[in-house]
Amino acid sequence: MVVFAARKVGQVVSNVGGNGVGQILAAIAAALLFRLFSGPGPALVPENEPDGESENDDVAGDEAPVTGKVSPVTIRWSNITCSLSDKSSKSVRFLLKNVSGEAKPGRLLAIMGPSGSGKTTLLNVLAGQLMASPRLHLSGRLEVNGRPSSNKAYKFAFVRQEDLFFSQLTVRETLSIAAELQLPNLSSVEEKDEYVNNLLFKLGLVSCADTNVGDAKVRGISGGEKKRLSLACELMASPSVIFADEPTTGLDAFQAEKVMETLQQLAQDGHTVICSIHQPRGSVYGKFDDIILLTEGALVYAGPAHDEPLQYFSKFGLSLDLGSLLLIVLATSASMLMLWLCS
Repeated sequence: MVVFAARKVGQVVSNVGGNGVGQILAAIAAALLFRLFSGPGPALVPENEPDGESENDDVAGDEAPVTGKVSPVTIRWSNITCSLSDKSSKSVRFLLKNVSGEAKPGRLLAIMGPSGSGKTTLLNVLAGQLMASPRLHLSGRLEVNGRPSSNKAYKFAFVRQEDLFFSQLTVRETLSIAAELQLPNLSSVEEKDEYVNNLLFKLGLVSCADTNVGDAKVRGISGGEKKRLSLACELMASPSVIFADEPTTGLDAFQAEKVMETLQQLAQDGHTVICSIHQPRGSVYGKFDDIILLTEGALVYAGPAHDEPLQYFSKFGLSLDLGSLLLIVLATSASMLMLWLCS
């Protein structure tokens, strides 16, 4: 499979032309093959319990991707605890403490909290990107469509904070290479070109399709367009679940809203979308269907967004507007918050 993919990359790059083709080929092969074939960590399931994988699972498996078709996936997790010990194992730091929640197809879930609250850790645990080790302990229950199951039982995409592209390639060329690697069931060039064009339209990248991606030294597309290009590359195989780690970091208000509009539309198309975010603007927050509030690894709130958090915290005497409420909750330590709510 790796040899086949490398040959495909070579065919695409040879069509692109330009100087330094050999270097571009080697770099693209290394980066895209790493993305395609690097496997996630093991699923998180209770000890001594079967992982639930069987031939009868109704979750999308490892078959060739059916372009455009999204299999609905619901993810539930309970009592997720993640702790890190020092080399002597005498001191233990809890990154997550008994966190529970749910992500549903057709809904955009935002994991919110201040820096160091465990947002990215939870996102990585749900995506199977963290592996237990002698120093890192993971426990809890993770279910996919009601079954303890590996995340290999469904197609998922993970969009990281850093956008890794080759500045000399255009947006269209970048997606064409991704199509060659991830869509072996589309045999003709015309079919792949049509699929790439559909993605360009869906992600709002038509106007910059023939613009070089660029980098710090070479002028290219904007930061928001790069983030949407990352999404387009990950959407190539029609994943059921999309994980996005702080997708608006470093973007201005306009670009951040465009990225969140894209994630909102993907959720409406049937994907299960989970993103981590630090302190969203009001226009961005309005696009969330559900939220999880974390502070110091502890769960503060999990449920629908909009007015429901106000109703929940009003039970504890916090009658504030949403902006002030989130500012207080996200800026207060877990211990102080619990003392306040219980007083």
